[in-house]
Amino acid sequence: MLNNISITNEFKESIIRDLNPITKLISILLILFSSILSESIFYHLTLILFILVIISLTNISFQKYIESITKIKYFILMIFIFNLIFRIPIIQNVIFMIRLIELILYSKVISYTTSIYEINYALNVLLKPLKLFKINPNIITTGLTLSIKFIPTVIEQVNKIQKSFIAKGIIFKNNTFKNKVTIIKYIIVNSFLISIKKADMVANVMELKHFDLNRNKTYYFKYKFNYKDLLYIIIILFILIEIIKYEVV
Repeated sequence: MLNNISITNEFKESIIRDLNPITKLISILLILFSSILSESIFYHLTLILFILVIISLTNISFQKYIESITKIKYFILMIFIFNLIFRIPIIQNVIFMIRLIELILYSKVISYTTSIYEINYALNVLLKPLKLFKINPNIITTGLTLSIKFIPTVIEQVNKIQKSFIAKGIIFKNNTFKNKVTIIKYIIVNSFLISIKKADMVANVMELKHFDLNRNKTYYFKYKFNYKDLLYIIIILFILIEIIKYEVV
């Protein structure tokens, strides 16, 4: 499963790709609010239909989005069963499952069409009001960027450790539950220690380059807000307002 996880800097040209990263970050918040507020099957189906239209505009194979759902199918099934055990009404249970699928699909839309640096830029702009409370948004955005950039490193180390086990004739699925727990613990601890060493190296490099989080960030590109961004936000806002009207009235 880890082999299928990747963070890429290659993006297909599309309408969604060309949107301002600030627009995309605002849109995911609006979709989140719309999904959480709605208790109507009709509005959830409308929201899924909207997300499917957006997916078609990304120029990315629909199969990739389906794979993101199938990878966690057992997790979704487990939640569904737990909800049934705790006697949560079936309608609410179904709505919760739909809500989860909506958020996964739309988060994939953002990850497939927006680079880490664009997300960093958007967060830095949106978090600027925190300066009024003497909180530096650069610290938050830089920490987030470094965390995301470290994911492939951690996955690579986990894969190396798994291959070393296979080379020694230790097959994970053929072991007892107790041995599986020991193997997982070994993988987690060693991956954590390697990540700390790499993080220390990055910190040293940043120090040598006199990287200062208190300085204002500059960017090579300025992302312009155009009519496409405005139209996109208006459509999502319209869906959100309709849901609020329905739920309140």
